[in-house]
Amino acid sequence: MKKSLFILLCLAFYFKTAAQTPACLPDQRFKDSMVGLYPLPFDSLVSPNGGINKSACIGKPYQFVFTVKVPETFLYSGFNIPLDSITIAKTGAVENLPVGITYACNPPNCVFKKNSLGCAVLTGTADASNLVRNYELFITGRVFSFLLASAGLEYYEVKFPGPLFIGKYTLPLLAANNAKCTSAAANDLSADISEIVLFLRV
Repeated sequence: MKKSLFILLCLAFYFKTAAQTPACLPDQRFKDSMVGLYPLPFDSLVSPNGGINKSACIGKPYQFVFTVKVPETFLYSGFNIPLDSITIAKTGAVENLPVGITYACNPPNCVFKKNSLGCAVLTGTADASNLVRNYELFITGRVFSFLLASAGLEYYEVKFPGPLFIGKYTLPLLAANNAKCTSAAANDLSADISEIVLFLRV
């Protein structure tokens, strides 16, 4: 009886901890950045260090974290536009993902309030139904501001990449037997373990 009770308590603690574990952690390097999704889309002139720098492999777990920075205002056409929030839909906001890879947010409702730093993570395992190729991703967000509301507009739609954030988000999907996939397996496992430890310390 005592053993069963102990197991139940351990399971309850596990599920409570899992429920409190955030989907991702924002990169604090971007806390003083302008409004946007980081890393920015890759552009050889504007953001040469931007883009998705981690390939996915068929049949292997994948994670890539975007940091979402929402200041109080942003400069547009010479005007400081006050922000209320930026949101992305909880499903369907990231176009052209390989089958098996989806996304989640921190905060879980994907509503990023002004003066906040949040994140969205691409996560999952691409299955064998996918073609081995580069996937060009597009992320759609909605900007909310009282100025828009006063003008009769519910929100302003913004695309990453798009007119305000030029470049590309390219997700390379490699075959399971690709040398990059097999050699990276040990490093990925180590990174996952470190991330779990970090989550448990929060």
